[in-house]
Amino acid sequence: MLWLIDRLGLRWQIVPAALNEMMRDKGRSKRVTDALLKMVKLDIAGRASACLQLLRAT
Repeated sequence: MLWLIDRLGLRWQIVPAALNEMMRDKGRSKRVTDALLKMVKLDIAGRASACLQLLRAT
């Protein structure tokens, strides 16, 4: 997620479309959230990797 402030001072939250897909499943969402909290910058590939690892484990 990314927060932007426009020239009028309004705040906008930008959420990558891939994040919604990854967070739909309760089992996957914890792993994705854990990976997300460790990031300084959002790494979509890193979150996708966390999802794939979980899918392979089940």
